[in-house]
Amino acid sequence: MTMKPAPSIIWPALLAACGLLASLEAGAQPSAAPDRLTAEFTMVRTLTVLSDSISSSGRLVLGGPGRMRFEMTAPARSILVIDGGKGWIRYPDLNVTKSFDLGADPVMRVLSEHLLILTSGDFGKAGAFYTVTDGAKPGEKRLVPKQTEIKALFAEIRVAMGPNGVVSWVELVSAGGDTTRLAFKNVKINPPIDASLFEKPRP
Repeated sequence: MTMKPAPSIIWPALLAACGLLASLEAGAQPSAAPDRLTAEFTMVRTLTVLSDSISSSGRLVLGGPGRMRFEMTAPARSILVIDGGKGWIRYPDLNVTKSFDLGADPVMRVLSEHLLILTSGDFGKAGAFYTVTDGAKPGEKRLVPKQTEIKALFAEIRVAMGPNGVVSWVELVSAGGDTTRLAFKNVKINPPIDASLFEKPRP
């Protein structure tokens, strides 16, 4: 089944991955710029129209140029896989897998280009996409997107670095004031990663 990308699922995943990599690259030496990464996360979405927040948890895997796996494990399961311009979303509880083309949507195309460059090991490219400034507290950074397509969705990405130099959380602030915060743990930089994780998810 082919579909147009679902913004509520894909935009936060792509932006969190890009913000995470951009912040790591901004503080890294060229030889240390990450292109592969694994991390567990807890995601909390706060919407201006709701009084309660929405929490979920999962795992993020970045596997080199243009490859990402964003797996939600609770409360509802879903698997988002991107490999270059191709993508799939699988809902295991419903036994449904859908494919999509990132190039079919202008915003998705821009975000996938971000992901491709930021996972290519090409140090210094983060500044082409974001204006990076210090945040409100020590160790925090603000990444303001430069491209119009992204500005229409997200006003800024906030990032907090832990004492060990690894990102502890990424917060996406939408143009309408909604926030999505992903708190990371067990972050591993440039680990060995099984290439099969970026194939079409199977039952």
